[in-house]
Amino acid sequence: MAFLKVPSHFCIDIVIILKLKSLDMKTFGLLLAGCLCFCCLAFVAYIEPTSNFNPNGDISFYQTNLVCAAATDIGCGTRAKPVLVDFEKHPNVKEAWLNHAGTVIAVIWDDKVGENKSGIAKKVFASYNLTFTELTGNTSQKYLTDFIDGDWYRGKEVDELSKIEAGRIADQVMEALNQKTTISENVAPKMRTDLEAFFKDELLSIEDANVIYSGSYWKKWDEGIADIGEKYLGKGNFPEFSIYSASASKASCTNSSASGKSCCSSGSNKSCCSKNKSQ
Repeated sequence: MAFLKVPSHFCIDIVIILKLKSLDMKTFGLLLAGCLCFCCLAFVAYIEPTSNFNPNGDISFYQTNLVCAAATDIGCGTRAKPVLVDFEKHPNVKEAWLNHAGTVIAVIWDDKVGENKSGIAKKVFASYNLTFTELTGNTSQKYLTDFIDGDWYRGKEVDELSKIEAGRIADQVMEALNQKTTISENVAPKMRTDLEAFFKDELLSIEDANVIYSGSYWKKWDEGIADIGEKYLGKGNFPEFSIYSASASKASCTNSSASGKSCCSSGSNKSCCSKNKSQ
């Protein structure tokens, strides 16, 4: 697949030539023909591929669990990013991608990888306590088609998933807060915007994904939510609210997210992002 970029100055050149009425017809014709030929060559030079991916190249698909617990229809950028980056650190790996759902990683191999692909994959997944299954046959072909046409994220591009997650968490927090206190229609949108910005900054600043298993990290989130709440509701008017708990069971959170109900739902006191590391 390719697309054309047409430089505007080529069109301007043609217009200038057309305005040179003082030239005789022969000279004018030669100049116009030369300009058109130059434009055609330039168009060819400006054809840019949308992807350097060769569908006939060496690619493997691995099913794993990098689903976001707070938004179960997308991948977790925080947990996926280091995995993809580690894959690409290997000299025999060209690219590593995560699908939008966070369920499959695609690895494009170097031509010289040989038979060591499974060993490389096993080592990377084991580093993050992730189980995986290599997809083959019709299933692999299905994901190859999706890889070419669908939404996949390479390396740090998974930050886009974290941004989506931040918005989902903000919605869930606002829903839970509305059951604890009254938030006016004028205040609610502004408060939600600030919450989303806070969550986005926190998620994108994570360098070590293991931090999400730390109770002190989630305490920071609780404090940030309280600060934003008091900004709009007034100091002392924000209700006692702890959506992330250091003592919450990670397994329970995982089960909750798998059922399609977020850990952030009202009445829950479990971490939205914490996942069982054995998964």
